[in-house]
Amino acid sequence: MTDGLLTEEEAHTAIAEDILGAVERNAAGEWVMPWAGFSARPTNAFSGRPFKGQNTLALWAAARRNGYTAHLWASPEAWERNGGAIRTGETGTLILVPIFDEEAPAAAWTRETPGIAKKLGPIGGDALGGQLRPMIGFERQRWFNVHQVDNVPIAPPAVPSPTQAALKLEDALLSWRPLPDDPVGGPALIEGGVRAFWNPATDRVNMPPKAAFQPRGGLSGYEYYVLTFAHECTHATGSASRLRRDTLLNYGKGNNRPKEELVAEIGAAFLCAQFGLPAQLLSHNTAYIASWMQHLGTRGKRKSFFWAVGQAENACAYILRRAGGGGHRPLATAGA
Repeated sequence: MTDGLLTEEEAHTAIAEDILGAVERNAAGEWVMPWAGFSARPTNAFSGRPFKGQNTLALWAAARRNGYTAHLWASPEAWERNGGAIRTGETGTLILVPIFDEEAPAAAWTRETPGIAKKLGPIGGDALGGQLRPMIGFERQRWFNVHQVDNVPIAPPAVPSPTQAALKLEDALLSWRPLPDDPVGGPALIEGGVRAFWNPATDRVNMPPKAAFQPRGGLSGYEYYVLTFAHECTHATGSASRLRRDTLLNYGKGNNRPKEELVAEIGAAFLCAQFGLPAQLLSHNTAYIASWMQHLGTRGKRKSFFWAVGQAENACAYILRRAGGGGHRPLATAGA
């Protein structure tokens, strides 16, 4: 099911309404994002590859709207090839699929090829390398969740407990290490005080004691601590010595503050989903994001929203590539 070839800008506009329409207020007047409560990234049911960027948010929004608990998706053709039958009356979810020029010569690439993540498009690609032809645009296609299909030849993967997921994510964030081609390690962690923040001047993440975090949004205090830590580490990726994110380098100018907070919120959601921890919108950011959401109806703001999604994807990938194996800066105390 194909809805036509789109340029990158048209693709952003085409899928924006579904995602932004899923942003809502709860009974307490707080913003609820499409990823709230989900503990896994949407994944191609047969290749096992996670979706990227705006497709991740669109599929999260659809799962939230329809009550899907498994995050396995595929095209109608893929379900049919593998013995599945889409139920009568089911409607798929629109995602963006990159279209490549099949007549152009293919070029070899690896995961280290500059810009390869963007060239592979929002449905991902082989993680190790291969041949790639030039991308000429996007198609909107309707993909279906495993809950919409009969005779499903696969079973949804087991989901870790939130506490197990939080432990693994915290360990990954603490083991953010330098790489041979990138000697900048992760920020130091200072435990103490009453406020969570990343200090760009000292490259330190300040976190209140774990015992200070109360249960919220279905998460335990410890799980909410790790979610908050992931948010602050996402901020740290934008430093001048790392990804040089303009919204962070010029945090106080224009709409940069709410845009940077949205990058950190989505980045934390991506990190949480990578390890199986349900994500929630941090309560202290609702006002910043609410002020910006009021202006998202314009074409330019929709494009800015997807810029934030792309930056969050980059931040998540930056951290995950450097996670594990020790080499992190030692923990410090509040008085250090």
